[in-house]
Amino acid sequence: MTVGEGRGRDDEQVGEEDEEEEGRGGQQEAANYHFACKYCGIHDPAAVVQCLVCSKWFCNGRGNTSGAHIVNHLVRAKHKVRSDQG
Repeated sequence: MTVGEGRGRDDEQVGEEDEEEEGRGGQQEAANYHFACKYCGIHDPAAVVQCLVCSKWFCNGRGNTSGAHIVNHLVRAKHKVRSDQG
C-alpha cells in the first residue's frame, strides 16, 4: 500500500482534525468566550475574525503555525469568507 492509499479522508476533514488538535491550548479560553480563537484562545474582539462558512473564530497570530491562524484555517478548510468582530 502506498502513502495515502485507502485512508478515505478528504482534505477538509484532515484540516478540521488538525485545527482541533492544534487548538487544544485555547479550549479553556474558548469555553469562556464564543469569539475566542480556535487555535490559541485569544479573545480580544479587535484581534479576531469569524469564518462565515463554519462560524469559527480565529486571530491573526501565528503561534506554532506557519501562518496566521485565520489564514491557516481558510487554506486548510478551503473556506473563502470571513468577517471582523466589530
